Amino acid sequence: MRPDSIADIQRTFNALCGTTVKYKPFHNQLAKRQFPTFVRLLLSRMLNNLASDVLRFSAGSPFARFEHIRIQDGSSFALKSTLAQAFPGRFTTKSPAAVELHVDFDLLSESANRILLSPDSSAERQFLPRAEDVAGGLLLADRGYFSRGELEALGRAGAHFIVRAGNTINPLIVCALGPDGRTVKSLAKRRLKEVVNKLSRFDHLDMTVQFKGIEGPWQCRLVVHPNLRGSTPRYFATNLDAEAFTPEHISDGYRLRWQVELLIKEWKSHANLRAVDTSSEHIAEGLIWAALCAATLKRYCAHVTEHLYSVAISTQTAAKCVHNVLGDVLHALVHEPRTINRTLTRALNFLAANAGRAKMQRDRKTGRLKLGLQLDPHVLNRGSDDPQHAECDKGQADDLQATVGVECDSVRLQLIARFAESDAEADHGDGRTAPIDQRAPRRLHSRGEAKRAIRAAARNRSGLLSK
Repeated sequence: MRPDSIADIQRTFNALCGTTVKYKPFHNQLAKRQFPTFVRLLLSRMLNNLASDVLRFSAGSPFARFEHIRIQDGSSFALKSTLAQAFPGRFTTKSPAAVELHVDFDLLSESANRILLSPDSSAERQFLPRAEDVAGGLLLADRGYFSRGELEALGRAGAHFIVRAGNTINPLIVCALGPDGRTVKSLAKRRLKEVVNKLSRFDHLDMTVQFKGIEGPWQCRLVVHPNLRGSTPRYFATNLDAEAFTPEHISDGYRLRWQVELLIKEWKSHANLRAVDTSSEHIAEGLIWAALCAATLKRYCAHVTEHLYSVAISTQTAAKCVHNVLGDVLHALVHEPRTINRTLTRALNFLAANAGRAKMQRDRKTGRLKLGLQLDPHVLNRGSDDPQHAECDKGQADDLQATVGVECDSVRLQLIARFAESDAEADHGDGRTAPIDQRAPRRLHSRGEAKRAIRAAARNRSGLLSK
């Protein structure tokens, strides 16, 4: 179900929890400034605890040298126009109120390192990860993030990048190599815009270009491909070594950026990330974080299924169909905790049988697996095109029950503890632009500590509800 209003959420809450909370007190709780802070902290905890390695590069791939691959992107959507003062949009006539989510995505874990929420009027480049954080890794970003200063800083920090450049750049061409590897002398020592009409004659060009840097001239590679849908070529700026990374590697590597686009599509299409009819900035912001919590949980279900059942799972398909079983899991958590293992086993069996990744051969030829990107060793290279669907035998089911039992107890206690802490942390600055970052999570190590956290949460909960 896709709720269209606060009343829809309130009715769903009553149905799940077996309560009769009226609309007005329910609305008043969501309108408190602590609501978005609490849900944002909950999302932070989920991103920390529910991330796991899903993909890796084969030893023969040139991309295997990177410790991590970060993909930066953003996506905006409109809010109710009465929120224009809190969340001003770029298009004041069409969408006077709008927000943008800035995502720092980790390719190998298929999860977000950091999520920032800002008014849509804010510039994108300021939300790039720090150069020191990308050191030892690779950054992929589209042309909205192209900045000579930022790219130069990445190189100095020991980081690498593939960033698409816009058609307004005009560097000095130091040298240019054609598809056959020979030098194209007619392009050397000239400005890019002077020779742009000649570039379409080549399948691709591998240039060394020079920009005006922070402390003098700054050089990088510029891989040029003809744009079949337009007259302006596509430019990819990179500092990757030309001997190890061919122009084809550069263009195929940039295509991995599509994975963050799929994540954002997943958020908008299958997690109800859209405008809600409310004039409360706290409710609007809180529901955005809540939608991301739901999306994170859905993707985690897909990853757990991959690891436990040794089958490649499509995160998009899982996000579409997990609602068929997720309601049973939530009901068991709230009303019948003793049945949670059996309920989770049934839910993951459903995903393993119905959300398998299709057309794995196509992925290896033209998709994300082309560059040697492989599923984690725990996951077999098998998708739904395999004639055998994944199914747990009794031994696997027993192992699964033991695993998910511990995991669910841990997550339940961590959420209770975080709820107890959230009201105190609500005063620590503006939550809209605070990062959701993967840091060392607080863990409950003993049953006694868990009981104390539950009692503290109960006391804090009664105080919060009475405010």
